[in-house]
Amino acid sequence: MEYASILLIPLVHELGHWLAARLFGSRLSFTFQWGRLGPIPVPRWTWAFPDVPKWQLRIICLAGFGMEFAILPFMPWQ
Repeated sequence: MEYASILLIPLVHELGHWLAARLFGSRLSFTFQWGRLGPIPVPRWTWAFPDVPKWQLRIICLAGFGMEFAILPFMPWQ
């Protein structure tokens, strides 16, 4: 179960961004890219900023971590 929760965290994080954008009537489309962590290639799902007012964009950007904190009580202790 612990390994599944580690895989669940990035999905929940991105779900937070997506839900916040939908709340403001925007859509986020995610694209797959390869990033770099030093010499190591890492997979990344990225999205472009929607065309919304700056205050809404701030909420969309912070919503990923907000969603992670919201599910924290339901996650098993590692």
